[in-house]
Amino acid sequence: MASPFERRSGDRIPPVEASLTRRSLARSDPRGQAVRGTDIDSEEPMGLSEMFHVGIVVPDLDEARVRFTELFGVGWGPIAEHQLELRDGDGNDMVVPNRICFSTQAPRLELIQEVPGTTWVCNEYSNLHHIGYYSDALVADSGHLTAAACPLELLDGLGDAAPNAFTYHRDPVGVRVELVNAEMRSMMEQFLFRPPDA
Repeated sequence: MASPFERRSGDRIPPVEASLTRRSLARSDPRGQAVRGTDIDSEEPMGLSEMFHVGIVVPDLDEARVRFTELFGVGWGPIAEHQLELRDGDGNDMVVPNRICFSTQAPRLELIQEVPGTTWVCNEYSNLHHIGYYSDALVADSGHLTAAACPLELLDGLGDAAPNAFTYHRDPVGVRVELVNAEMRSMMEQFLFRPPDA
């Protein structure tokens, strides 16, 4: 599977990406700290690839599922509930409740229960929260986004560990990008993207 930042034939590279290569980013985590075992021997520039979902923050997950089904005929996978161990871009650790579900049809919609005081809050303009991409090189791709003026906002885990499952990055324009470790794809397809009775 291609990384979301792997250049494909014919892709146009924006000027900010032209000087960035996997080699220049391979040995640092999203905060610029050295990470062992991330050697990538390519001088190829990175370019966007596979988007797989759009995340939407909702005030009530159960009501939103019903409403989107009424409006668009969307079917839903099971609701997943977790206590997430996270670290923000400034290195602050936190544990927050997380309640989500995904649509069973592509393009995938992810509904996220609002959690006041976190990144998952509703606002008066748009509750479109993020655009999600799979990544085969989570640490390097996260470093690329940070270097391209799309700073790290949040990552999974506590302490100084590199991200393992996902990262969030926030562009100055207001677009949030989620990188999801591509190793999670089969688990997500098996458990999160299927109707509960399948």
